[in-house]
Amino acid sequence: MNTEKTKNVLYVKPGDGPISRLINRPVSTRISRFTLRVFPEVTPNMFTFASTIIGVIGGILVAMRIFILGALFIQLSSIIDGCDGEIARIKNLQSAHGDALDSLFDRLVDVSVIWGITIGLVSAQESRWELILLTSLGWILTSFSLLISYSSAVARRNWAKDFPRTLAGRDVRMLILAVTAIMLEFSILWGIILLSGLAVVLGASLSVRIIQIWTRSFP
Repeated sequence: MNTEKTKNVLYVKPGDGPISRLINRPVSTRISRFTLRVFPEVTPNMFTFASTIIGVIGGILVAMRIFILGALFIQLSSIIDGCDGEIARIKNLQSAHGDALDSLFDRLVDVSVIWGITIGLVSAQESRWELILLTSLGWILTSFSLLISYSSAVARRNWAKDFPRTLAGRDVRMLILAVTAIMLEFSILWGIILLSGLAVVLGASLSVRIIQIWTRSFP
């Protein structure tokens, strides 16, 4: 295997968000290189399933109020999520099937993590209104997260390009959710503040995307 080619293909992916570039990709590329060296038969789908299982476990742990361990699983899932694409590029196994599978399971992890945090929060509340507000926040985050991802899929399908990766990108969302889970170990209030801030960012980003599509200013 051409080592220089491997490095170039692994590290280069247009459209990576800031957290992917600065944190996730440097770690995931090392995982991919190590795996290819000791287990050359590995396929992208293996990493897709691994990332999904780890992310869902992270959501379950947070729902059980095992916050710090759950947060580690959430961020680890985000990191490993990059490995399937890296393996696919280096082994020339890119496919619409693999992309669709990856996207579907990413949404499963997103929902598992958001509702794991929501359940972890709700289980510590006694007031009926607090339960209603926090459950509503969970639904809002779920809806915004899915719509952000769907708008990206629409842009790629119709215009062969994506919206710029900003604070609404999945890499940033997952890190914020992981940090939120850690904060819940020490302060319920700060956890709620982080979740609310994420909801505002996602809502603002989604509004901009809708306006761009409506006014035909994208692409």
